[in-house]
Amino acid sequence: MKKLVFPILVFLLCVGAISSTYFLLDHENPKITVSSTPTLACNVTFNDLMKNASASDNDNIKSFFIEEKSLNDIADYAYLTYVAIDDSNHVTKQRVSVNVAPEVKEYHIEALKPLQIQLKSSLKMDEYLALRNECGWDIKDTFIVESVDYNTAGIYDAKITAKKHNNVEPLYASLEVADFKAPRIILNTETYRDWANKSYDDEYFLSFIDHIEDDSDDVSELSDKVIINWKEAMSPSSTGYMRRGGTYEITYRVTDSEGNTGRAVLNLILDVPVYNTTEGEE
Repeated sequence: MKKLVFPILVFLLCVGAISSTYFLLDHENPKITVSSTPTLACNVTFNDLMKNASASDNDNIKSFFIEEKSLNDIADYAYLTYVAIDDSNHVTKQRVSVNVAPEVKEYHIEALKPLQIQLKSSLKMDEYLALRNECGWDIKDTFIVESVDYNTAGIYDAKITAKKHNNVEPLYASLEVADFKAPRIILNTETYRDWANKSYDDEYFLSFIDHIEDDSDDVSELSDKVIINWKEAMSPSSTGYMRRGGTYEITYRVTDSEGNTGRAVLNLILDVPVYNTTEGEE
């Protein structure tokens, strides 16, 4: 009998210790109290939204926060979720409806910079376009660009819509597709009117070049490499003299060190002078 007393005593002590530990532990989840319906407007922050609720527990509150990661998410869902965690890692969540101000939900598409796309390349949406509300917040979305052929150089009237927010008014903008890696010859005019019955030379046509642009080469070196086809286009005499009038398409070309060729065109209109003759007086 005495041999049984000790094991029984140990068992009872263990049960007592476990029971006391159980009752001393926190078994209740935190409580969240919402004082008023939150309102989301342009100047509202996460800290402002936290002021509409509080958390309590018979243990300490370790963390109290809003589950949604962005104000845009809250605007889209029209609700937010308060989360409270105590020191015993008990979690309470409470979803609350949110009053969303109209300007937060009014979206428009903006072009961040001129829409100039490298030939045979795709448009980097985040670099060129943004969806924003009237508060100036960036809204996560992708875009659909219509009426543009990225494989053909030209200036297109593009229609741009937001994929997710497809009810937003489209953005209509000019989009240029070109070989921007090639040198660019910028002329100070595209059309010029002059006279026949005079001589022309290389210096005359070089004067129409305003400047040259390139992504890698020295532009002063490129200036010396410009080829102008004015003799082929106009067929002047050996001295450069032009007797005929008409409209002539003069082409400028330059090739950089990477083998990319830039081109520009000058339309030269030559008028033939009319000389008045005066008959002798009788």
